[in-house]
Amino acid sequence: MSSPPGPAEFRYFGTPKGNLLGIITASLFLPAIFCSFIGDWLCTRFGRRITVMIGSVFIIAGGAWNGMSQSLAHFIACEYL
Repeated sequence: MSSPPGPAEFRYFGTPKGNLLGIITASLFLPAIFCSFIGDWLCTRFGRRITVMIGSVFIIAGGAWNGMSQSLAHFIACEYL
C-alpha cells in the first residue's frame, strides 16, 4: 500500500482532481495492455529468463526516470516506460 502524497509531491504536482487524477492513475495500468503482447512475443522468441531480465531492466530504468520527474507531464510519461 502506498503512502499518501506529502509536501514534496504537492510542490511539483499540486493537487490533481477529476480527469487529471484519472489520467495519472490510468498511466500506470494502460501500458500493461500493450506490453502483454510484447512480452508474449519476447517469451516465444527468446524464452522466459531473457524476457524477465529485459523486463527488469525496464522496470528499474522506469523507476529511476520516474523518480527524477520534475513536472506532471514528465511523471505521466515516465509511467508509460
